[in-house]
Amino acid sequence: MNAYLWERQRYEPHTHEARENAVARAVEVRAAYDAYARLRGLAYRARYVPLFQISRPNAQGALVDLDRVEKTVLAALQVTT
Repeated sequence: MNAYLWERQRYEPHTHEARENAVARAVEVRAAYDAYARLRGLAYRARYVPLFQISRPNAQGALVDLDRVEKTVLAALQVTT
């Protein structure tokens, strides 16, 4: 999402909250917002919850979310792979 924010808005968020607010307002990536929010939640727990473990189904879901975010951002940036 940082690449999208920089390329489209020339904006570099300096806090998690600033990034969250910018992504929430970005129409071009709105389709991936829920997936992004779930990944952000997992990342937070992985960093700050002692002994956090992710189940296999949740890990598989995270991969699906990651794919959706990636495809949405690349399409918004008009990048072909």
